[in-house]
Amino acid sequence: MGTVDSEHLEDVCEDWKLWRYMSFAKFMNLLMTDNLHFHEAADFTDNFEGTVPEAVKDAMKEEYEEAAEAGEFSEDGLDEHKRLVGILRKNTYLSCWHHKTTESAAMWAYYGDQDGSVAIETNVGQLKRALLPADPDIHLAEVEYTIFKEENRDENEDINDVDVEELNPKFFLTRDKSNTFAPFLYKRQSFDFEEEVRAIIQTPSYTDDPDDKDALDIRIDIEGESKYLLDDTDTSRKGYDVDIMLEDLIEKIHVSPGSGGWILDTIRAAVEAKEGLPSDEDEIKDLVVKSQLDENPVFGPDSK
Repeated sequence: MGTVDSEHLEDVCEDWKLWRYMSFAKFMNLLMTDNLHFHEAADFTDNFEGTVPEAVKDAMKEEYEEAAEAGEFSEDGLDEHKRLVGILRKNTYLSCWHHKTTESAAMWAYYGDQDGSVAIETNVGQLKRALLPADPDIHLAEVEYTIFKEENRDENEDINDVDVEELNPKFFLTRDKSNTFAPFLYKRQSFDFEEEVRAIIQTPSYTDDPDDKDALDIRIDIEGESKYLLDDTDTSRKGYDVDIMLEDLIEKIHVSPGSGGWILDTIRAAVEAKEGLPSDEDEIKDLVVKSQLDENPVFGPDSK
């Protein structure tokens, strides 16, 4: 199994259904290469990736100042934390999956393109089995959605506030259980339609030596061991391509609503030619299907 557990992450239910929406071109690349792409967090269009909500930032500032006055933390603690954010964003790679029992019109619209799109249907257990053992480790986690800036709060919407006390061990570098996953498990509520489960790779460098010239003056808990993060980011890497067993991953392949028949035919032909995937015509028709959004209504002018 290519995924590993972490004491810092809650287990994701293996029966949860997952969807991966992508362009036709990206699906064909996946089919040809057997590689699942993990994209650098700093290169996502959402520039809030890997940052913290406003309430947490304000609480961090207050706590770091108090800890510095007591001689327990660097006087530059908040600035050091900003450096940490930059390093982690450059050293965290994500593969994003949608958790829902059925197709999502919103996800088709968000990830679709004019040349047609594809959605792979699977579940958490299948994804774990499909990811081959990899170096570095891969972790799975569910994303939570919250208020990042108070000025963007919708007073009529029931969104959970950030529980600062609950997040303390995860976010605050003055605590023994601060960890590098925490900033990547929260997104703004504007993205809550994504209902995201993400696979995470992190590759920052660490040292046991606090006097190392590249070490930040802050400790991070790495699976029970205190380490110091090194500021030696390799800015040339924008992603990881991880080997994946498609026959273990794919439960169904859905073709986007409104796509031309040629896309369905092309994907079925590509699946037939792919070693390890079904080659029987009936099995392929069951595996590669049109979007349910293209189905006819049960009652209407053209219904039977």
